[in-house]
Formats: sequence, C-alpha cells, structure tokens
Amino acid sequence: MGHRTNYILIENQEYDIYYAHWDANIIGRKLFYGTDSLVQYIRPLSISEKLLDTIWAEGSVLVDIDKQHLLFWGDEFLWHNPLLVKYFVKMLQDTTWREWNIEWAQEGQVDIARYLGLDIKDVMSEVEDDEDEDDEDELLLSKKNKKYTPSDIADLLEQMLNNHLQNLDYDPTTAIRNIIKEHRNKGNEVSVNPHALEHENLNVEEAERVEVVKQLTDWIINLREGKITLP
Repeated sequence: MGHRTNYILIENQEYDIYYAHWDANIIGRKLFYGTDSLVQYIRPLSISEKLLDTIWAEGSVLVDIDKQHLLFWGDEFLWHNPLLVKYFVKMLQDTTWREWNIEWAQEGQVDIARYLGLDIKDVMSEVEDDEDEDDEDELLLSKKNKKYTPSDIADLLEQMLNNHLQNLDYDPTTAIRNIIKEHRNKGNEVSVNPHALEHENLNVEEAERVEVVKQLTDWIINLREGKITLP
C-alpha cells in the first residue's frame, strides 16, 4: 500500500533519484511553494539506485535546476484531466515558478527516463494489465470530452488548494518520521536517512505559506472572472 513516487534532482549536470512512499496522489500540491521549498523537501528523502518501473510508479517529479525545467506526473486531481493540467501548469508559471519551464510527463515514467537519457526499457514493466489500461483510457477519454468552463477549472484548483490546507497537520511523510523518532527514542534501530528526521513538511514558514496561498487564490479568482486564458 502507498503512493510510490520518484523525485529527481539535476544539478551541475548530475542527477540523484529519490523515493517517497506516500506522495504520488498529492504531487501537485507539493509544487505549490516553488523551487526552494520543493528542493528542501526532496533532499532528505531516501536515495534510490534506479527509477521505479511503470507498474510501481504512481507519480514522479523531476527538477532540473541547471535548465530550470520541471517535469512531473501524478496527483489524484490532475491525473486523467488534461485541461486541468494545462491550467495548473499556467498557475504555477504565473505565481511560484516564474522563469521555469513546466511540463507534464504525458507518458509518465517513460518521459522521466527519456529526459534522463536512460533506456526506457529499464522502466517498462513486462507485466501489463490490459483491463486496467482500458479502464484508464476510458476515464481519460471521458474527461477529454467533458466540457469544462473556466469556472469549473477554478473550482477544481480551489479544491486542490483547500485539500492541501486542510491536511497540513497530517502529512503522511511527516507522520512516519515522527514514528521513526519515537522508535529511536526507545532505542530501537530504524533504517532511514537521518537527515529526514529533522525535516518538517516542506520547510515552509507560516508567513511564506500565507503569501503563497494569497497568490494562488488571487490567480484562481482571476480565472473564475475570465481574466486568465491559456496561450
């Protein structure tokens, strides 16, 4: 059980792959606060030797600091809703990710591997569930065919933001770190990146959080009022 996720940081033309067990369904919300907060969140996570394959991966975020390029896929709100993804990307570019190129990984983990110059066969699982793929294709097609108004998209983005704010006190990763702390305090050995134990949820100060939420809220209001259009 989990929401298995890879994070990839590229800096000085070298990359590291990280793993988080609970983030795939909330990936979009991890991006709200911009580059610095996201990078601070990623660095203490467990290092992985390779990318998850297409069966196990449920989302990924690649942050190319050198090229200021963000490539991602996942999140329960964004998955299977291409139009919402486009507006979500524009919202980030207009607010907390200015000057960055942001791209949705259309082929998921395959696009992540391709960006890193890896052989895509390394992430393609030999086990494929055709029935599940058919169900996903039908869901994607239904959302593509649905007619969304700007107000509809604004409602969905507002739901994403509210969901994030309502769950600040329960970030699964933070909760697990607290459990690990308790075990260590009792003298039990736990295998984990020690830096993660001192890391709080996104390292966002309250004043910064308020400012970011205001920026996102204002953007959503402008969208609802017809002041935001896609390129």
